[in-house]
Parts: sequence; C-alpha cells; structure tokens
Amino acid sequence: MWIELLILCVALFGLFYWYMTKDYNLWKNLGVPQDEPSFPWGSLMGEMVKQKRPMLEVLREQYQRFPDAPAYGGYVFHKPVLILRDPELVKTVLIRDFNTFVDRTGIDLQAQSKHASKLDQIWSHQLTMLQGEKWKAVRSTLSPIFTSGKMKVMFEFLNFVTTEFVDAIRAKVESQEAFELKDLCGRLTMDGISSCAFGVHAGSFKEDETMFVKQAKALFSNSFRSNFVMLIALFSGMTRVLGFFDISLNKPEPTRFFYNIVKSAIEARKKSGETRNDLVDLMIKCMKADAVLDEDPSEEGLEQFEKDAQLNFKGPKKQFDEVTVVANAMVMLLAGYDTTSNTLAWLFYEVTRNPDIQERLFQETERFEEPTYSDFTDMPYLECVVNEALRMYPQATAISRGANQDYVLPGVNIPIKKGNDIYVNLAGIHFDPKYYPNPETFNPDNFSAEAKASRHPYAFLTFGHGPRACIGMRFALLEMKMAVFHVIKNFELLPCAETPLNPEIDPKGGFVSSKHPLLIKATSRQ
Repeated sequence: MWIELLILCVALFGLFYWYMTKDYNLWKNLGVPQDEPSFPWGSLMGEMVKQKRPMLEVLREQYQRFPDAPAYGGYVFHKPVLILRDPELVKTVLIRDFNTFVDRTGIDLQAQSKHASKLDQIWSHQLTMLQGEKWKAVRSTLSPIFTSGKMKVMFEFLNFVTTEFVDAIRAKVESQEAFELKDLCGRLTMDGISSCAFGVHAGSFKEDETMFVKQAKALFSNSFRSNFVMLIALFSGMTRVLGFFDISLNKPEPTRFFYNIVKSAIEARKKSGETRNDLVDLMIKCMKADAVLDEDPSEEGLEQFEKDAQLNFKGPKKQFDEVTVVANAMVMLLAGYDTTSNTLAWLFYEVTRNPDIQERLFQETERFEEPTYSDFTDMPYLECVVNEALRMYPQATAISRGANQDYVLPGVNIPIKKGNDIYVNLAGIHFDPKYYPNPETFNPDNFSAEAKASRHPYAFLTFGHGPRACIGMRFALLEMKMAVFHVIKNFELLPCAETPLNPEIDPKGGFVSSKHPLLIKATSRQ
C-alpha cells in the first residue's frame, strides 16, 4: 500500500516536473539568448514569490547580462516570455503592431474570470484586466475625464489639498520634528484622488491614519498568503478551483471597503443631482443608454506618444453595468494613491540630498506667485526633476503585452506564438548608461531638451506608450508638480540624523517603495 502510494507520488511529481520544464530550452533552440530558468519558478518569479529581492533589481541585473542582445528569453514559471531591451522593438510592439498586442497578457482573463470568486469578478472589469473590444469601449469612454479641460477643473480641488499638505509640513517645522515622506505624500495623494474623482474629502491630514489609507496600504501590501494564492492561480484550471471555494486573489476586506465607498458616492450623486465634472459624473453618464464621448481625445496638448496610435473607437452606445463602472472607479482611486505617493517620496528624498538641485528648483518657483494651471506647463526644470524621479524609481518595472495571433518580431525574426507574452524591461532601459549617463545618480538634466533629443524617445517608459499608456498620466503629473512647487517655494528640505544614506527598495512592497522610513526635516523660507 505505502509502496504504491510512494510510486504514485513520484510519478505525479515527475509528470509535474516534465510539464513545468518541457519548454525551458525554447529560446535556446530558436537562437535567442535566455536567462536560465530554475524549477519551478522559471527565470522571473522566484525572487518575487520569495520576497527577498525587488523586481527592480532583478530586471536590471537580467538586462545587464545581455548587453548586445535587442531581446532575450525568459520564463514565468513554465510559460516562455520574450523580454525586450531595444527601444525600437518596444515601439514596434506598443505602437506599430498594437493590433497584435492589444491585451496586457495572452491569457484569456475574461474566460478565467467567469469562474473566479465574487470579489475577483469585480476586479476583472477594470481597465488593466479588460481585453479586446471590451477594453476599447471602457478606455474610450473614460478617456475624457483626463483631458486638459477636465484637468483645469481638478486644478482647483488639488490646490486645496496641496495647501493642507504644506500646512502639515509647516506644523512639523514649527515643532522641529522630522517627518516621514511616504506617509505624508500618501495622505496628499489619497486626498487628491478622492476629492478630484469622487467629491469625497478623505481628511487624511486630520487623523493619524484614516480608514482610506489603512485599507489602501492593505491592498498594496504583499503577504505569503497573497503570493501563494497568486502562484496557484497561474496553473491551468486552478482559477476554477479557487472560485469554487470562493477564495479571492485580491484582498477581500479592502476590496469590499472600496467597492462600498465608490458605490455609495455614485448613489449619493445620482440622488442629489449634484454635478462636479469629475469621475463620478462620468460614471453616472456611462450607466445611461445614450452614453457617448463628449471630448475629442486627440485635442491640442495631448502627449505625442498618445497621438502615435489613437484608438479607432467612438465609444459605447449601450449601458455600462454597475460592476464595470465601480471597478474602474476603484482602480483609478487606488492607482492614483500608491504610485504617485511613492514617486513623490523618492523625489523629495533626492532633492533633500542634492541642495544644488533644490536651489535650482527654488529659483524657478520664484518666477510665480500663485501659479495657474497653464503656468505648470512653463516650468521646465520642475518637469525635469519629476521625470528623473519617474526614471529612477519607476512604479511599474516592466510592461507586458500578449500576442493575439502568431507573430514574428521584425528586425530580429523571433517567432511569438499566439497566447504568449512579450515583456519590456523598463527597469533595465531606465538604467542603461547608453541612454542615461551615470544612471545611478539623480540628475534632472537627463530630461533637458538637448538630452531628450539625443536618445531614443522610447527609452523613457514610466507611463507606457500608445493606446494602453497610463490613462491617469496627466493627473499624476499635475498633482506631483503642484506638490513639489509649493513645498520647495515654502521650505528648504534638509537631511537629519534619521535620514537613510542608502535606502533599499522594499522587496515586499507592491510598487517601488523604500524598505526604510524616508525621514527628513525642513525649515521655512519665509
């Protein structure tokens, strides 16, 4: 009995080992250099699952191992992926052949979501998960909320939130206390997105930690449980099993919290009839049968990389269901919180460590008393500083696209099968000295007009490129520029005894955040 059971276990393990490793020589056989995989992680997932090293470091090291290759092969567990190093190939995938790479993955997420838990089915309706025509419909409908016309309306809301941010720092100055950047910047971005998108003032600066911030932190934190469930879900048929037992890939409590927040905001607005030209208003409009676009996404001022490949889609003529509406409102709320607050925290930390950069910023702020929305397009050095923070601390370390048909990557003649993925090694490109001299050094001059003209335009990828570029890019940039302007105009940021010299990236963070508290002090300029 025991011998038979042992033989069965060995046979099952052998079958599993064969299944996981049978394609581990695929890239070698095609003549493509590959990062050597190890069972069962492949070449990309081991460090993330073990939470010992951040993906930013893993991808940078991989990139450096293939200095002469435009692309190299890797494996996500058993699945082959092609990883791009060459910005020209990046442009081909994200722009020129976008119709082959419409989706973020070759996995049929919509088919999988039918068997997922009830909470995961909510998340399956968000922009980053939607595919094909469903994605086009939602993206085309939501795009008007982030055009420059809407940004001018949100500018006034952000002014109020930024004033509270400055007041919070002034209180620390008066008490001569050090303050932690990620915490303070998180309060700013939470209040900013909740006010501008949903008309809800979260009041983050009035309490030690609001429920908004607490639940957002919980949603973005990694744990053994979340990584283990995510690992199981990668195997064929396991989504159905998890769904049968109603086990969620996403964290249940934060999902319920934000679902109820967004749903309540929509219901209250519909009941009161109040209009603010914000995300809630657009969501309500989407639930009407005659919803159409009210702004042209090709309007003047649209970033060039968005113009490169516009969606040929006029918007849905049918009613959006409530789950789709709420899911996309949720993801905008949460995406606007953690990514922007992390970037701002790193930016202020680097400016504190570089007084010459801080002085140049201050001199630029002296040109303006009370800047208007259009004034923020006339601050070239501020833009350079923001972009350099986005380069050094990209909140997405890779960009993924899935092939919806068999494809041969032009120029290198590498075949990609339908359903397989291509990754862009964003972290590696951002630290390539070919594009950014001394890439480990924080240098805003990397984004001077001369520097940008000298390198490939697709060597800066923080917001992505093409139709699936970050929909909230304009909002994030405006919020960061306003925060930096008002802080530098009012305060001199200074290192203190608690300021870390060489902070590490947190391997357990959902994004690129510091493992150590980023503590600094400030003195008033007035």
